[in-house]
Amino acid sequence: TIYVLNTIIGSFFILLTAGLLVGFGKERLEGMIITFMPNVTNVVNNLNVIIVFALMLVSATVITTSASISIEGKHLWILKVHPVDEKVIFSSKIFLNLLLGGIPSVIASIIVSFSIGFEYLPFMLVLMLLNVLFAATQGLINNLKHYKLDWKDEQEIVKQGMAVLISMGLAVVPGLVLFLLYFTIFMTLVNPLIYLTIACIVMIIIDGLLLYYLFTKGVNKFKEIN
Repeated sequence: TIYVLNTIIGSFFILLTAGLLVGFGKERLEGMIITFMPNVTNVVNNLNVIIVFALMLVSATVITTSASISIEGKHLWILKVHPVDEKVIFSSKIFLNLLLGGIPSVIASIIVSFSIGFEYLPFMLVLMLLNVLFAATQGLINNLKHYKLDWKDEQEIVKQGMAVLISMGLAVVPGLVLFLLYFTIFMTLVNPLIYLTIACIVMIIIDGLLLYYLFTKGVNKFKEIN
């Protein structure tokens, strides 16, 4: 129960954030920024990009994989004795994460597009989904390295597990770095839509490298677990 609730909350949080952004209104946000930060005109001019990266960061709150190996507990041997390829096992665990994080991300992207413009929809959608995939993949990699099978209470691995804590911290890194790079370096050099395109390409490369590592080194690590 704790495992399910701990991850579903993230899905609701994505939708809640999108709802608040649209309900509060872009104009009000711009008004608040002008009121409290009158000298920061660049923030107002790039508010759409801020919203895109904000939703990207929120999409990282759904990570089921960081405890998906540990949750098997003493029954992990069942997966090992069945003639199921390790890549299939990993893919199924990632797919669950993609369902729980991807569906609300798609809905949130569409909802927010009504407020900031549909030209941002493809970038918002792709970045959120790629970030969900990133969170899922690195979460599974971390759980393969920091697993605990002899737990007595699910809370030990779901809320206090080393893999969960590390994964939560790493999940926001790509979005945060891309956001900071834009506002410190590229904001005055590159068109926002071009930068978002570059951000999508960067995330595709990162996800590809992580998946390659998972399906090679990760498979070997899974085989070593007893």
